[in-house]
Amino acid sequence: MNVSLVAATQADVDEYLIDARESYCANLIAAGVPASVSARTAEETFSQSFPRGRPSAGQLVFRVEHGVEQAGLESQSRLAG
Repeated sequence: MNVSLVAATQADVDEYLIDARESYCANLIAAGVPASVSARTAEETFSQSFPRGRPSAGQLVFRVEHGVEQAGLESQSRLAG
């Protein structure tokens, strides 16, 4: 299996954020959280990790590729030192 990491583009991040927010909201609702609260919680959570839709300082975001197919997005914090 050939897997590679490629720096994510802003378009990759934008697409990820749409999908991730929807999925997070759906999981919160399935756990019994009211829809209005789940939407606010998701917005607050993702605003911390991706302020103004961009990775926060020290956060690296990569597109995971398997051959020519995109397999997902991976986010890692840089280690200080």
